[in-house]
Amino acid sequence: MRWVSARSSLASYLAGATLARTGDEVSGPALLLFAAAATGSTGRASLVYGGLTVAAGVGGPVLGVLLDRARRPGTALAGAMLAYAAGLVTVAVLLGRWVAAP
Repeated sequence: MRWVSARSSLASYLAGATLARTGDEVSGPALLLFAAAATGSTGRASLVYGGLTVAAGVGGPVLGVLLDRARRPGTALAGAMLAYAAGLVTVAVLLGRWVAAP
């Protein structure tokens, strides 16, 4: 019966990793299109996308170390995903205000 537990653990890990990766891969182009529509400038939109890429490049290894050292990595990953979503919403709101500013 021990292998049943390992299988369900692996399945839940793969499902969580797939959802996290899908959300990460979809958020970049979505933010790029939103920035292009909000600013009307492809140059500014590419700066926003570049900032997201740099943040992911720097934050990925740091998050990996934190998850390796966490007692409950599932909880830490869920918190990191919520923080990432909050960051995307913040960028979108600030981008809308940046465009609306005189």
